[in-house]
Amino acid sequence: MKKIIIAPLCGLSALLTLTGCSTPSSTPAESPAVATASPAANTPSETPMEMDVPPSVMPADLIPAGLDTSGSGTKWGFISAQGAVGVFRLPSEESDYCKKANAHLKKSYTVNKLDGFTPYKCVTVAVDNRQGQGTVNMYGLQLLDSEGKAYDSVGLSDDKGWMYSGKNYEGGDTTVYNEGVELSNSGNEFYLNPGAKGKKTLFFKEIPANPAHVWVMPNGGFEQVEAMPVGEL
Repeated sequence: MKKIIIAPLCGLSALLTLTGCSTPSSTPAESPAVATASPAANTPSETPMEMDVPPSVMPADLIPAGLDTSGSGTKWGFISAQGAVGVFRLPSEESDYCKKANAHLKKSYTVNKLDGFTPYKCVTVAVDNRQGQGTVNMYGLQLLDSEGKAYDSVGLSDDKGWMYSGKNYEGGDTTVYNEGVELSNSGNEFYLNPGAKGKKTLFFKEIPANPAHVWVMPNGGFEQVEAMPVGEL
């Protein structure tokens, strides 16, 4: 059988004018691009997903130098929405005001023949508002244990023995009453303007041994920020 070889045809002059004859290239023509899925698209990423996880501690370098309270308990810190910085310790060492308040209540219960006095637990909070943009009155603290039980700071004015006048006694001795008024006034006089520093003692009927969370109300009961143990990230 004969082999028929068909050579490139350069025929019509018109066709030659447009295309000419050329030797076939030895480089294969590029294939049209085909969209393919990247292997990474079907393979789980080895890089962990980034999530906004709140820190477990407050960096110590955010606490102004010298801002502290006495005691050996765990140091907690917070920053208010307006820039005030505060610290306290849990458990906290009794302040002079705490001792005077408990002594007054014990005397009031005795003088007025009231039953059921139990000394209050106290937490002293030191606040630096020199960089703050608003006032601070340290309205309160709420401590939460690992089971979610809340322990709120309380006002001594709600105690039945606070500021009792002793009017049931001959002569109407108001010594205990006046003492309570003085203590109440000195305890409530905490109002830090921007640029000021100060300390306030808060009272609790009970304090959990190892709080899981602590919420701070720096200026009224509507603003709440979470405190964190002070340490290194």
